[in-house]
Formats: sequence, structure tokens, C-alpha cells
Amino acid sequence: MSVEKRSKVNHRALFKPRTKKDDNDELSERIIVDARRTGNLNLSSKGLAT
Repeated sequence: MSVEKRSKVNHRALFKPRTKKDDNDELSERIIVDARRTGNLNLSSKGLAT
């Protein structure tokens, strides 16, 4: 049985502080405007809910 050497992972690339730009990239301006108008933010149909 051979053991493969794992490559090093840069964890800082995975876990970095979120910026406002990151949030804006996920939520379009239209989604935000609709949420403000209706008072309801529905992410289930947008593929963003987990």
C-alpha cells in the first residue's frame, strides 16, 4: 500500500474576512430592491439558501 503525499492547502484562501463586494456579488441589486419593497427576502429560489 503506497501513501501519497498531500499537497499543502492555503487555508487563508478559504477563510478570509468577507467584504461588501463579496456580498454584492452573491446578491444582485434587483434581489435587494425587491426585498426592500416587499419586506421579504426569499433566497430559496435563488440557489443561495443552504
